[in-house]
Amino acid sequence: MNNSKQNTAVITSDTVLTLLRPILPWCLMPCIEEPLNEKFDNYKPILTPIDKSMYVLDIESYSGDLRKALESLHLPCLDISVAPSNRLILNYIIVNDNQNVLFKASHFKNPFNDLMQLMCSEDDFPGKPFDDRYWKYLLETAGIQNEITKKLILEFARIVEHLGRIQVTDEVRNKSARLIEYVLNRYQVEKEEATLICFKNSVFEEYSDICWTTCSILPYFANLQSLYSKSTKIQNKKLQQLQVHKEPSLDNVIQHTQNVCDSLKLLANQNSIQDKHVIWIEEVLIQLYAWLLKYKDSNSENLKRSLLQKPIIFIPKSKLFVTCDRVVKSLQVEEIRPYLMEVPEQYGAYFKLFELLGMNTRENICNFVKVLAHLYIDVRDNILHVNELQTVRKALQGICNHLRFLNDQLKTDLANIDTLYLPTRDKFLTNARQIVFSDNRDYEEKIGNDIGMPYMMYLNELNVVGVGNIVSDFKKCL
Repeated sequence: MNNSKQNTAVITSDTVLTLLRPILPWCLMPCIEEPLNEKFDNYKPILTPIDKSMYVLDIESYSGDLRKALESLHLPCLDISVAPSNRLILNYIIVNDNQNVLFKASHFKNPFNDLMQLMCSEDDFPGKPFDDRYWKYLLETAGIQNEITKKLILEFARIVEHLGRIQVTDEVRNKSARLIEYVLNRYQVEKEEATLICFKNSVFEEYSDICWTTCSILPYFANLQSLYSKSTKIQNKKLQQLQVHKEPSLDNVIQHTQNVCDSLKLLANQNSIQDKHVIWIEEVLIQLYAWLLKYKDSNSENLKRSLLQKPIIFIPKSKLFVTCDRVVKSLQVEEIRPYLMEVPEQYGAYFKLFELLGMNTRENICNFVKVLAHLYIDVRDNILHVNELQTVRKALQGICNHLRFLNDQLKTDLANIDTLYLPTRDKFLTNARQIVFSDNRDYEEKIGNDIGMPYMMYLNELNVVGVGNIVSDFKKCL
């Protein structure tokens, strides 16, 4: 018996260490899921391949020579000579899905990645029991998919877009917000991702009132300026990568102005603008006027080309939208609605913009000639009714009153007006070059009425009072 004991090999901690060292890298060891050197009282041990572990070895789980052997390795920091260069064995860890079909761990998405949980379906994740955090590190070590790839982002964005077209629910808002948050906080921002979720050519929410019909508007949670932890340089770089504009372009604001005013004019024409809408409309337009005014000098031609014929002025009292050439700063005669009116005083800060687009300080002969031109657009070849004849009367009286004030500038302005329209005796508006102007009834009787052109309506029939030689003066306008 004594000899037998003497021949038995003594197992020491060194022996255990010698036996343990070759297989240790593939052993699943109980570790504490806490950062290294962090103090803790309560914990839940997890199993991890010790050579990959970033956690503290649960040394209290061992005793005797095995504990001494592990302590001698100064775990969890293993000697590099212990870890083998070939770790392919980890790629063969088999995991089941929700239907108990077996796959490699790398087949699945990481169920412990919050963003993946939001993006992916249940079929993309391992089934029970591998949905428990107990298996987190093992699965990640075994190669479970943990990267938010461009493909995944694009697929998720398409899903959000599809859901949003059906109905914008709280779920859709949450998915969209999380996606944007992820993109904004990535170290490198991918251009393809930005384009899909409409970062490209978008602007911040603070500019929405002046461009919402022409630009994508970033919600408040996507505003890069709110990322205070980022430097201005990084913010600007992200803006450049995402092709986000710091402010809308002038062309976008002009187009938005056209869209808004055209739409509101349709409502005005249908008498659909209610009293409660007036203040809101004024506020919207004042913001547009203020922005456009900044470009009055630097982009005057662009503004004139785009807005000269657009009804951008809202008359609250009448609930009308009109072009700038239909208003004057100070009207000295009775208004001719909707062709000649006084601009509202509350727009005073923007008169310079309106003047660029055709507004006069006071009415002149050109205003009244334009009244007839605008009326012709409305009536065309139809007979003039009572209210339209009243408009003609006011316009002709205005022309007569201002003929004596013609100067070289007004003559030039008149020359730029294509046509003067005058009323015929059968109550039609016609190009003045195609009618006969006569105030001599005796002469008319001699030559007869069948002269191939209509006669202009007698001014006294419209109660228009001429000043001076009306025939001679009118020829100045033709």
